[in-house]
Amino acid sequence: MKGAANTSSPLVGTENDIKVEMVCEMPHLIPTLADIWHGALGEHYGPEYPRERLYELLLEHQNPRSIPTSMVALLGKEPVGMCVIRASDEFKPYIVPSLGAMSVRAEYRNHGIGAKLIRAAIKKTVEFGFSRLYLFTVDMTIVEWYERFGFQLTGYREWENGHVSASMEMVIPQQGVA
Repeated sequence: MKGAANTSSPLVGTENDIKVEMVCEMPHLIPTLADIWHGALGEHYGPEYPRERLYELLLEHQNPRSIPTSMVALLGKEPVGMCVIRASDEFKPYIVPSLGAMSVRAEYRNHGIGAKLIRAAIKKTVEFGFSRLYLFTVDMTIVEWYERFGFQLTGYREWENGHVSASMEMVIPQQGVA
């Protein structure tokens, strides 16, 4: 999710018009969500992550009552963003649970959709019995944005392909996040 401002957004309405739902309740959206995720990854990785692999991952993230699971942000019936809560991260399998695939369509960014997805993911994490949530991001422009929700930077990793990712952790307050 890039932090660049978008001045020509097609968003009509307010953040209150955005609903966050479980993808398992609307699996017909998975191809569109794979496109949204692929578009966001492409900003940082290029063609390294084929769309088909992302589609397969979304099919695996369909648990309504446990992780891994996925959520979609809807404006009316249109999917405009998504995220997943993973059972583990492929690079650090001992990190449970992990927020991933945080993606909002470029033309809908900077309207609170990502914030709504984060709050929903934190709430689900608590419902699933966890008190911590982890994440990894290659978009260094949004580390401070995640910190606003209570995530703390725990380190960086440089990959053999030259990408750098930030590791973050959140201890979820007992009352959740407003």
